[in-house]
Amino acid sequence: MSNKSTKSNTSRKPIPFAAVRVDYAKQHNISDVTKASKRLRAKIRGAYGKNPVVTKWMDRHNKDNRDGNRYGSVTAAERKALLSL
Repeated sequence: MSNKSTKSNTSRKPIPFAAVRVDYAKQHNISDVTKASKRLRAKIRGAYGKNPVVTKWMDRHNKDNRDGNRYGSVTAAERKALLSL
């Protein structure tokens, strides 16, 4: 009998922002991922300073509250918060 934990480490693995964009498009029935990405980025900029999870995520990656540089990877909790926008 082993003492291994049954809990997986998937919650600790970073999720690329590109995967979040695709999930957002599917969730909102938007066929064009580019349009969904623009909408998601706009919602992220609007949530900055109001949603603590989004604010902490952007600050952790030294991301300015604007487009122009890439968004960093997210954790499972951050992904959930972004998809709820």
